Amino acid sequence: MKKENYKIDEFGEVFTSKREVNEMVDMINNETNRLDSTFLEPACGDGNFLSEVLNRKLKLIGSYKSSLKIDFQINIFKAASSLYGIDIQNENVEKCRIRLLKKIIKFYEKEYLKDVEFEAVIKFVLERNILLGDALTLRHPIDNTPIVFSQWSILSEYQVKRLDYSFKSILNTSEMQSLPLFSDLGEQAFIPEPISQFDIVHFLKIKNYE
Repeated sequence: MKKENYKIDEFGEVFTSKREVNEMVDMINNETNRLDSTFLEPACGDGNFLSEVLNRKLKLIGSYKSSLKIDFQINIFKAASSLYGIDIQNENVEKCRIRLLKKIIKFYEKEYLKDVEFEAVIKFVLERNILLGDALTLRHPIDNTPIVFSQWSILSEYQVKRLDYSFKSILNTSEMQSLPLFSDLGEQAFIPEPISQFDIVHFLKIKNYE
């Protein structure tokens, strides 16, 4: 059996064309024009939808007129930290993370030289936001632990507060009773108590609090 047919039979995975992706993202284009508007793809595959949302957010960043490197970085951080995905196949999760990271690095290096520290920060965020899990059971498909997402609240002077929430607790809020393709995990959605919270830290230092 071909690998593609196996994925369809075993996981119900279906390829979505670029045209269809663009048409669907066009429907929520007003949200992609906000860096802090969050998106959840509960069966993200290798990132077709999240990649297109990121394209539009990076285009928005490119239209800004700040000459400060730190402002360019924090805006990219906002875009990356706004994207959430779940997939039941580890191969897809890895591909999605790599795809988004490569897109961000390519965008960044059009303006600035390679920055290993900043690249590591974005990689860390994607590892916390794009997760292996079953969106139906709300758990990890192998060890059965709960799916846990991080929320990144950006404060003044480039400071970030990380709060971790179980996916189940997010879905229990009134805003998330039904799960659309893209879900806005905004401030109101994060009503439940976090299961973990971390010290406020400069966004370039978030890996110090893994």
